[in-house]
Amino acid sequence: MSQMPPSSGASGAVPGSAVPSAGLPPLPDFNPTLGALLVGLILSTALWGVGCTQAYWFYDTFKNERRYLKTLVAISWVLDTTQQALIGHVIYTFTITNYFNPLFLDHYIWSLWTQSLFECLTSFTVQAFFAYRIFVLSEKNYFVAVLPCMLVLAKLAIGLAYVIINSRESSITMAIMRNFWTSKAVNAITMTSDVFLALFMVVLLARAKTGIKRSDNLLNRLMLTSSEQVYTVNTGLITSVCATITLILATVFPANYLYSVFYFMTGKLYFNTMLASLNARRNVQKESSTVVMMSGLTHSATDSELPPLAARSGTQLGSSGTTINSNRGNNLYDYKATAV
Repeated sequence: MSQMPPSSGASGAVPGSAVPSAGLPPLPDFNPTLGALLVGLILSTALWGVGCTQAYWFYDTFKNERRYLKTLVAISWVLDTTQQALIGHVIYTFTITNYFNPLFLDHYIWSLWTQSLFECLTSFTVQAFFAYRIFVLSEKNYFVAVLPCMLVLAKLAIGLAYVIINSRESSITMAIMRNFWTSKAVNAITMTSDVFLALFMVVLLARAKTGIKRSDNLLNRLMLTSSEQVYTVNTGLITSVCATITLILATVFPANYLYSVFYFMTGKLYFNTMLASLNARRNVQKESSTVVMMSGLTHSATDSELPPLAARSGTQLGSSGTTINSNRGNNLYDYKATAV
């Protein structure tokens, strides 16, 4: 994330007119400043709406979901919604309350740094969810989970430091000077943590393959994108791409707000990432409801009757008493059973 600097450049034209007006001071070019903020608001609002739809789908589809997951989704929605309201306050203050006052663009209003706090908390909540998912998929291997947890905590710490420093500033120009490296560090650690979380899940899900075609197809559905839904790893990569673009724009164009187009979407992408991975379980469960036995027999079962890999280790299937032994197959079962 990066501070929002005052606008630069001059057009010398009255707002809404392409012809300079004599007697009026030249006005700055608002396209890379207020224009970028407005585009960021529109896109983030659209993603917020998608998140609300996904949240409704989650509660309507998984009525018997465990309480901690319902609470996690509710908290994330409140954080994301609060940030969206604060973004709206920022745009309203700059464009309406202080209309025709370009010098006010250098004023660091309270909602500007506060919305960064809620983005930080939203991303931490979602990244912690994915870090715990990695812990479960690794069969609760603490050594595997150390790096993801350290990255998630590092992003939270740097993000809070960024917010605290900016809360003491009244000028965006001064905030840029005093918080330059902290801003770059936040974007860098966001990009790094998202990439590593996605890579960890790719590796763990790939290792869970058993050689059983139907089971491996279910794992592929968790790792890849179908024409119907975007699944876990792909949505995780989206946030890392967004963080990368934010970092590049904030570094290359520090004198405008172009980066805000992507930064305002970051928290919403995190929230949608988590909900997409949770809601995708319904399609995977439908595919695994009919299990083809190694004996050639087909048996219909619900999730409560059979695990998605057709059998857990040492379970006999079919009339022929065929046994499937696969410890790694339990990873996918744990993935669904724990919803992580």
